[in-house]
Amino acid sequence: MLGIPKEAGPACQGWMSRLRPRFLEFEPSQSASIWLKTRAMRMYPAKIVYLVSFVASFLPATFFGQTGSHPPAVCTPSALDVSALPPAQAAESPNFHLFVLELQNVGTSACTLPGPQIDLLPKSDTNNNPYFADDPDSSGRHPEYLERQLSPGDWVHLLVGWVSRDAPEIQCDQYSGLRLALPGEPSVEVRNLWIRSCFHVNVSAYRPGKYTPSSGPPTRWWACDCADASINPTFPSLATSSRMLDDYPLLQLHAPAKRAMLGDSLQLRLKFPRQADDSCAFRLLRKRESTGVTIISVQQCAETKALQTPATPQSLEAGVLRLTLQNMDLLPTHFGPLQYDVVARISDSTFARAHFDLLAHDPTPPSQAAILSSLPECSGSQLKLANLPPIVADRLRTLRVYQATNISTAPCSLAGVPTLRFLDEKGANQPFVPRPCPNCANDLFAPRPNGRIDLQAGEPAHFLVAATAIDTKEDPWMYCPRSEMLELRFESDSTVHPLPFAAQDCATTDVSAWRLGTFDGDPLNLRWARVHDAETSSADPTPPDCNKPELLAMGQPHMTSLWQQLQIGLSIASRNFVAGQEVPLHIWLDNTSNETVSVMSCSGLDYFKAYGFDLYDGYGHRVLRKREIKQKEQCKTNPHLTDIWVCSMNVLIPIPAHSCVTGSGYLYTAMLSELYDLPPGEYTVHPHEYQQIAEDLCKAGQEAKPFQRNSADITFSINQP
Repeated sequence: MLGIPKEAGPACQGWMSRLRPRFLEFEPSQSASIWLKTRAMRMYPAKIVYLVSFVASFLPATFFGQTGSHPPAVCTPSALDVSALPPAQAAESPNFHLFVLELQNVGTSACTLPGPQIDLLPKSDTNNNPYFADDPDSSGRHPEYLERQLSPGDWVHLLVGWVSRDAPEIQCDQYSGLRLALPGEPSVEVRNLWIRSCFHVNVSAYRPGKYTPSSGPPTRWWACDCADASINPTFPSLATSSRMLDDYPLLQLHAPAKRAMLGDSLQLRLKFPRQADDSCAFRLLRKRESTGVTIISVQQCAETKALQTPATPQSLEAGVLRLTLQNMDLLPTHFGPLQYDVVARISDSTFARAHFDLLAHDPTPPSQAAILSSLPECSGSQLKLANLPPIVADRLRTLRVYQATNISTAPCSLAGVPTLRFLDEKGANQPFVPRPCPNCANDLFAPRPNGRIDLQAGEPAHFLVAATAIDTKEDPWMYCPRSEMLELRFESDSTVHPLPFAAQDCATTDVSAWRLGTFDGDPLNLRWARVHDAETSSADPTPPDCNKPELLAMGQPHMTSLWQQLQIGLSIASRNFVAGQEVPLHIWLDNTSNETVSVMSCSGLDYFKAYGFDLYDGYGHRVLRKREIKQKEQCKTNPHLTDIWVCSMNVLIPIPAHSCVTGSGYLYTAMLSELYDLPPGEYTVHPHEYQQIAEDLCKAGQEAKPFQRNSADITFSINQP
């Protein structure tokens, strides 16, 4: 049986004066803090019923934020940058092979790297048995294969060696490549390595630093029945990354644009010195994604000197190779930063690197946050479309704006990014136009807030469309199509509106979200941002007790005075997130009095996280929490739902006089990305008094009253990935 004991002290009374204790029986195995729905107890304000446990103990305010001293976490794949050196043959015999992988901690903190885990490909081969070959100690263990700690910037390398000479009595195994497992799901795959092993495939432990000739494999790696025991192979031709040339002018890698859309085709253009490596354009091609997934493709080039330089094929440029990545299975699979690089030999003993950075975007249009009530979607027949003169219309860039006015007598809503098709001069769909990036940042316009626009009768809204083309003067063998028209489709009534466009669009296309009102002539939001930032970034001065560097790492607190004895504040360390990222909202408690003030963990802070603030979208609609979305669904069968607030562990937390506390742990953090579904858009956190939460979610056709912005509000953005 749980409840508030009668002898609860004054610390329980201030905060809990509004709580109405009731009792609930449940098994010890049940969750410590749970949500229940019931039809009972409708007499309570705001339809919330409270059940609170006894005070479990007294803990210092910093208890839940303490992290203590812990060993570094395991290295995440995104914190490891894995590259390779071109595979090499021994100077003494082409039957000895060595391949090197190098790893660097590119994260911001130290991490622990477990010993290497290598699979030979194809993994289904029954002889897939790489031999881990560094020296074991006397007990038979391999201490070199134990985990390593890497500080930011640290390097390690790993060797893979094999012997390919065979005899009639020896079976040789063949593998196409290998896979290096990293902590977590992503991995590093090396393709086209062409391992022909007539004994073991030897794999070293991770060795400190980058590879140097002094860290070569031990002689016993090559001691097998199929090799001459008198040979001690050396690998002078193995390039070291420290001596590779960067920014070599004759080796350049680039793409038509600095971004890629997931699912679209992508072609890289490699300029290389044609005579340097017997017409071998490159030795390695690498793709690395933001998740850490890395694929390294080996180009197997002839090691014998060509008798003559091959002629340049017709319709191609000398020393230019077009890498069609979909044919090589090297397209991006995840949004975020994307890296491609090549390693090429530019002389008998010198190698160079070239790289190109892109940003991979998700072409899926952003969804809409669930709000309390919304108007019907605008149909095409309710809107009159107008196209304004082009804002930009030159050889390689086009930017146009289109405006829609509600010509009906009924209000309706426009939301998100318009659905468009790009058409040629005959009205046919353009299959090779890159898919539009929905409301993405680009050089021609800044993203508009994604959200539902309440379009009243006679009101206008607008959206922007941008396109860029490949410069065929720089790349004369590329063809760039031209879209003459756009087709705007409204799904509510399948109405189609044709719109003039007249632009070359083979590099990129962009479509903004709808924005309320007529176009303001400010596509990059320069004027708008100054006004908007002034409205949304105002905050009162930070209280003296909170103005400490270790606390301000959680962001600048926006303070309010909801609780009489304590000032409560909210902060977010960043104002910009990518869809899918965690969005932590930090809670601050500032005790300006001369006495210690205590708060409760569950009936105080947890209750505030659940009911102490609301979230609004960029157009002022209150966003529903995930539990409220479920409750609205249940309204169809049970229109009399009631929240029951249950605390089974309620810790008393003293806040010393003249002190301020916050933290990144559970107690002082509300994870907005867990409380809400947050599609791309702009959001404002608005704290309020508890009595203001009495909307009846089962009541149809209602909307919360518009909130009045104040200095305690925090605005942040979720960006299109």
